Amino acid sequence: MKNVENKSLFFRRAATLPIIAAAFLLVASASAQTAPSISAISYLNATTLSIGGSNLGSTTGTISLGGTLLPVLNWSNGGVQAAIQLCSGGEYVQCSQPGVSYVMTVTTSTGQTATSTWATPDTKLQSSVTDTYMTITHVKINGEDGSAHVAPGATFTVGAFYSIVDISCPDCIDSVVVGLQTGATPSCLYEGVEGPAGHTGAGSTTLTAPTADGIYNIVAHIGQNYCHTWDYGVPGNAFVVGAIAVY
Repeated sequence: MKNVENKSLFFRRAATLPIIAAAFLLVASASAQTAPSISAISYLNATTLSIGGSNLGSTTGTISLGGTLLPVLNWSNGGVQAAIQLCSGGEYVQCSQPGVSYVMTVTTSTGQTATSTWATPDTKLQSSVTDTYMTITHVKINGEDGSAHVAPGATFTVGAFYSIVDISCPDCIDSVVVGLQTGATPSCLYEGVEGPAGHTGAGSTTLTAPTADGIYNIVAHIGQNYCHTWDYGVPGNAFVVGAIAVY
């Protein structure tokens, strides 16, 4: 009887091996899942935010913007869509304020998360900016309106119409200087001697975006010591002509 009991115990132990093996396979499978990621965030239309990515899974998870859950409209392994709109006075819960950076979090059905910073460009920019000597209008960034999305560290173009006249020194070399309000080296839309009648035209130049995510103003002012310097300090908010959203 003793041998029979030992044999029965052996069978009981042996029977647990497939269970242990199955549990191990489940753990290994979960740990082997590729982490999800977010590659791009943009407005698909006025009320839909599109989030491109990878390894998001085929089962719907959750999407949050700055800690606020957004209604999920569509979900696939390579991208998701959420209901959102630009705030109008801030009365909507699922909305984004202009000129603000948010943390976007996509959580898969298995609990894995992917995060990214999303910045919204300021939509309330001035249509024209003027100082004592020059006026700038119709600003376009990368061929768009006065605001645009730019990748960190990427170059972008700023174009505009301008008029400039230096009545105190018509024979001096003057510049229409534009640049980031961060204090980085600016550039010029125009540089030359405009004469007593002044000069009107259109120009464009190239700037480089900061490497950190966020909203950055573009400012303009007359320059009287050539390009690439702010003669009177970095211009204030009264001279903002555009904005870029870096992310």
